[in-house]
Amino acid sequence: MKKTVKPFLLKVHRILGLVSGAIVLVVALTGCLWAFEEDLREWTQRKYYYVTPRQAEKASLDVIGKKVKAAFPKEKITQYRLRSAPGATVFAYTKSEKVISADPYTGEIVAVRTTFSDPLAFLLKIHRTLLLGETGKIIIEYNCLVFFILVLTGLILWWPDNRRFVKDLFRIKWSAKPARRNYDLHKVGGFYISLILLVIAWTGLYFSFDWAKNFTYLITGSRKPVEKKWKSDYQPGIQPMTLDEALELAKPYGTYTWAIVPIPADSLAPVKITLRYPYKWVRKQNVLQYDAYSRELLQADLYQNYNAGDNMRMANFDLHTGRFFGWPGKILFFLTGLITATLPVTGFLIWRKRRKKKARRQVAVGAEG
Repeated sequence: MKKTVKPFLLKVHRILGLVSGAIVLVVALTGCLWAFEEDLREWTQRKYYYVTPRQAEKASLDVIGKKVKAAFPKEKITQYRLRSAPGATVFAYTKSEKVISADPYTGEIVAVRTTFSDPLAFLLKIHRTLLLGETGKIIIEYNCLVFFILVLTGLILWWPDNRRFVKDLFRIKWSAKPARRNYDLHKVGGFYISLILLVIAWTGLYFSFDWAKNFTYLITGSRKPVEKKWKSDYQPGIQPMTLDEALELAKPYGTYTWAIVPIPADSLAPVKITLRYPYKWVRKQNVLQYDAYSRELLQADLYQNYNAGDNMRMANFDLHTGRFFGWPGKILFFLTGLITATLPVTGFLIWRKRRKKKARRQVAVGAEG
């Protein structure tokens, strides 16, 4: 590689690292726990998720909604989430970011959590927004792009110009002086997790930018789906479809593990249901939209019809968190997150060491002059 390229890339790597280092540290630490989010909730938050299963008819969403409104008259429900597991509570999400767990048999409120009372939700909010709202979300999105560049430039800088030093690429000299040991931790440690970091960074970009989604569909040779903005055909004198009716109409599409049922935005909005099913690699999900008055199925996006780009879209979250690879992936991505959190620290120490060394040289030159 030309001698002018690596110094330039080193400068880019250093500047971007110094600018984004604190954010990388926070995002890495808050993100690594999300590999085990489902497991942590099962272990520590069962009161939100389950009641004792019993042989009884399930309460309708209409009944649950009335119970929630009676208990929280000022809250506006935005969606319901149901699960098929025995004794699984029904979640009512509100505009104020409350998640209200209701007994699936009686509709009675059994627990309430918020973004700030739920540690995992709080961590996710930090991870996605730094608790700075929309501004924080934008910062995180562009920091993800910066991080992707950092990983790529780091890989290029990792390879030495002189092949004699190749043997030092894969090992940390623990017996060396602190400065050299810190350098190896940054360079060698960063290399060993670089492939996983590229996966995490790219899937993060996929969440953030349409161009990343478009590129994924392009390289897979797939057609990106376009969701039509459906409207219900208003019919005077006819009561609009209830959410319970919509769930009944969706029964032919099989037994779901999760059903997500948002409240229609207005009287002309279609009734939309998202059904999720058991899966191993790629999330299986059907999205159904019904006319609120005629009960006609307007659109059905079925997982059986996924193309390669759709499969990447449905796998993106699990790839981002490591769940795609099962328990080994969760553990590996968790450890990667911890190591990633050290990179801004070791990088800063390298920069500070070189800065002090440069300052001493300048003082020495000045003294000689």
